[in-house]
Amino acid sequence: MDSLSEDLQVLGVLRSELGLMKEKHKQLDEAFNKEHEAEFCKEKELGLEVFRAEEAIRQKALEEFLRSKTSKFECGVQVKIFHKLEYDRVDAYNWALEHKIGLSLDKTGFEKVIKSMEVKPGFVKEIEEPQAQIPSKIELLTKETGGKQRKG
Repeated sequence: MDSLSEDLQVLGVLRSELGLMKEKHKQLDEAFNKEHEAEFCKEKELGLEVFRAEEAIRQKALEEFLRSKTSKFECGVQVKIFHKLEYDRVDAYNWALEHKIGLSLDKTGFEKVIKSMEVKPGFVKEIEEPQAQIPSKIELLTKETGGKQRKG
């Protein structure tokens, strides 16, 4: 098994190479985007035109449906009826509790509140879980620096 310092040196080199590759990728993206700026603008314009045309067709189909109750039109355009529920959230929550319907817990909110409490409820245990952390900038030992630490 390699030593931790050897592994850290390898990690430092890999991160450096990755950083260089990301920078090259960024430069290539910028050059490509600049070279094809006109096409991207045209794509956005066409997307907006398509959106407007679709909205106009939907509006005409809905108007015709409301007038004649015809729901199917040419080229597969159709009006479908969807059933949507509207309700008060507090009433719905209380009803769900009363009928023992499983409700989902806001885990993030719950844990935030519990962690802020000095005395935790009896059903909550706070355990320690060690995790190894590697800083984004690591100190490396290299042959070039005579074994001295340098920033990576």
